[in-house]
Amino acid sequence: MADVATAPKPLARRRLPQRRRGSYLAPKLQRNVAAWGFLIGAVLCFSFFSWYPIVREVILSFQKPIYGGGYAWAGWFNYKLIFHDPTFWLAWRNTLEFTLLALIVGFAVPFFVAILLNELRHARDTCGYWSTCR
Repeated sequence: MADVATAPKPLARRRLPQRRRGSYLAPKLQRNVAAWGFLIGAVLCFSFFSWYPIVREVILSFQKPIYGGGYAWAGWFNYKLIFHDPTFWLAWRNTLEFTLLALIVGFAVPFFVAILLNELRHARDTCGYWSTCR
């Protein structure tokens, strides 16, 4: 009887617990609540301190102040006044010149100095003190 081949017993399948439909997102939401809270706080601070002043100044640029307090609508008058003022264009030109010089002196010159120093370091490493380049 030892020669009789017997079929191996089938392995019992392990049953996974059934999940409820709505519970798939719940662990993810619970895990990310703090992250969303910090993100919302950062976005609100950024909006309040960055975008609100910009929007407020654009609105104020179309108004003129009244002596007793408050503002009256001026429309495009402020812009017409600025664009016909020769000192505005001089200030614009000075700003552009300053920006270009700041980019050249503040970016291009340090960039080339860094490349030069990097090349000098590599040249010293290849023909340095322990090298046989002499």
